[in-house]
Amino acid sequence: MTVYKTKLEELLNSQSDTWWYQKLVSCRAINSVIDIICGEVRNKLSDLFNKFSNPITFEWVIVIDNSGSMSIYENCIHEAMIIILETLQKLEFRVAVGRFGNRSEGSQVILKPFDQPLTFRVGQMVLEGLTFCESSHISTGIAAIAVYTWDHLDTTSANNVKCIVLVITNALSTELREDKDQFTKRKKAFNFSLALLHIRSKSLGDKMKDLDSSLKQVSDNLCLSIDPYDASLKSLSNSTSSLLISAFQKMIQSIHRSSTSTLSRVTNNNENLKNEGKSILFCLKNEKPDYALENDGSDSIATSLCYVSTPTNKLPQKSLDTEFKKRRDESQDSIQKVKQTWQRAQIEQTRSINELSNVMEDYVMPCNKFSRRRRRRADFSGQLYLPGLRVWVWSVIRHSMNKRTTATSTPTPTPYYI
Repeated sequence: MTVYKTKLEELLNSQSDTWWYQKLVSCRAINSVIDIICGEVRNKLSDLFNKFSNPITFEWVIVIDNSGSMSIYENCIHEAMIIILETLQKLEFRVAVGRFGNRSEGSQVILKPFDQPLTFRVGQMVLEGLTFCESSHISTGIAAIAVYTWDHLDTTSANNVKCIVLVITNALSTELREDKDQFTKRKKAFNFSLALLHIRSKSLGDKMKDLDSSLKQVSDNLCLSIDPYDASLKSLSNSTSSLLISAFQKMIQSIHRSSTSTLSRVTNNNENLKNEGKSILFCLKNEKPDYALENDGSDSIATSLCYVSTPTNKLPQKSLDTEFKKRRDESQDSIQKVKQTWQRAQIEQTRSINELSNVMEDYVMPCNKFSRRRRRRADFSGQLYLPGLRVWVWSVIRHSMNKRTTATSTPTPTPYYI
């Protein structure tokens, strides 16, 4: 066992209230490996996503062999599981986890479905769900989990959904040598790629001689065999990361091949067409602004926006979208400038209004701010008061005072004018 693995065992055996999953996730060595894998995968996927208009969705199903012979590799499996799950979560891919064992229905278990978020609690449940107390029937287990996971998926739809099954096993199942055709049938039925993380042991010796060819044939050479107790293996993390990157590279190559074949097929179909299409520029330069195509009955420019004269030309709608985005950005800048001008004017006007209201309250028509009553000793002889205003203010004050002091039946006295 390597030094790196010994440190992980000490980390797991330490007394703490923290879950195993959280302990391993907080390990700096594992975090550094996860960041390296994410960086390499993002660099390779960025070019791929730019070449396709439709979004590509990756769905990963991690399947673990729950046989009793896997119990000696329990710590290694926990380490590999955490690296895989945390890496795929950071890459924002859909992930499900399952286990297989006996041929009975209860042995194929989904430990984490696609729609369940990956938290420390869910990760701990996944680790504790591996009991390592069953037999090993890998073909039956993968078939049952694939049916449960992707039976609802429409393989004929236009959505780019790429499915990958990553199996962690010691490859002691007889189905790997006897039922190779079952793997091929399942991969064609659900259109998924198969990757194998083979955990081997040197103690088996001659029993594993003919197994390498079977593993490569089943997984299409997407297989990695490691011995966790080999002194030359510095870390299981490096092996796991190399398998993930190899799986992504193979998926990217398959996507490129499928896109190339689709493009050539579309080009051949267009060459057989006798009708000559009209370019979008011809439609736009026509006298009628709503002209689309002759005798199509639509009379809509939207039809011509998606019509391309030759297969090699780009869709004009994309160039128009760029122009629309440019104009929208310019209008947004103008709107922001107008808003700033309006705010400045509002602040200046508010300051003037506040000053005028303060003068009116304190000098022109002073009142008590708490009781909202007018002050009796207000000075109305200042320069701010015109003669007519003084007469009107005194008449209002007299009139209001007489109303408060006189009964309702008493007639209202004549206002006193100065």
